[in-house]
Amino acid sequence: MSPDRMTQLSDQEIIDGARRYVDLSNDHDIDAISAILDTEATYASNRVGSYAGQVAILEMMTVFFADFPDVRWRTSEITVDEDGAAAFGFVMTATNAATGEQIELRGQERIRFTVRSLIAHVEVEA
Repeated sequence: MSPDRMTQLSDQEIIDGARRYVDLSNDHDIDAISAILDTEATYASNRVGSYAGQVAILEMMTVFFADFPDVRWRTSEITVDEDGAAAFGFVMTATNAATGEQIELRGQERIRFTVRSLIAHVEVEA
C-alpha cells in the first residue's frame, strides 16, 4: 500500500467509517457507498471473489443486491486491529431472489481506510 493510502485515522474515525459502510450496505445505497470508496479500492471475499477499483466493486454490489434484495448484516462490536483496520464479525441474512432460498452466513470482515477516510480495502471471510 502506498504511503498516501496508509491509515492515519483515529480508532473512532475507523470505527465510524466501518459502521457507515455497514449501514449503507444494509440500505443498499450504491450511490452513497460510491462516495466512501477510494477509486483504487480493492475487495476480496472467499464467497464473491476479488475486485479491483471502485467501478468493479460497485458493479459487483449492484448484482449482489439484485440477487439478494433483502440482504442485511448484523455486526458484532467493531474494533480496530493491530494493522489499523476495522474488524468485526457479522451475520448476513438474505433470500436468494432466483430460488427463494433463505440464507444465513456468519463471517469476519476487515476494512482498511485511506487518510481521507475512504475505503481502501474490504476483506470478507464467510
